[in-house]
Amino acid sequence: MTKKKGIDITGAIGAFDDEYVTVPKGQLAVKKKDKSLTLSLEKPFSKKSKQNINSTIGATFTKEGKNSSLSLTGSKTGKSKDVMFSFSKSFDKGNEVKKGRMFTAAEVRALDEAKSSKNYKKKDRIKSSGDKERIELMGTNLRKYTEGGMCRGAGAAIKGTKFKGVF
Repeated sequence: MTKKKGIDITGAIGAFDDEYVTVPKGQLAVKKKDKSLTLSLEKPFSKKSKQNINSTIGATFTKEGKNSSLSLTGSKTGKSKDVMFSFSKSFDKGNEVKKGRMFTAAEVRALDEAKSSKNYKKKDRIKSSGDKERIELMGTNLRKYTEGGMCRGAGAAIKGTKFKGVF
């Protein structure tokens, strides 16, 4: 997917209605890359009297970064005003090691068998699965892990007699 290079313009129109008041609302937003500006307006009309009800006008400016966000929001209703500045910043934990997926012995055997030219069907099935880790493992030498080391005294440890440790 490619990055957008232009400007996004969005809008919304709505209304609230009950037995006392009708409130038409509108919103317009403009976004370019990591900056956005949103404007909103609502004007209530009274159904019971000809009294003027205060309109509300609002605006929000937001700038987003890779790990941060800044936002300035303001609105005005009649003589009252509301302003809010908000920010966020996320910090990485540091050098975390990505833990790999565990494979069963059958999966390792199947991956190893898929490397031979005879088993082209297995190879194609693994590649078509889209599992990146399995496809990557298929290209490595898995036979080097098939022979274990030596452990003395394991039989005694299982039986529970005269176990002197592993060396």
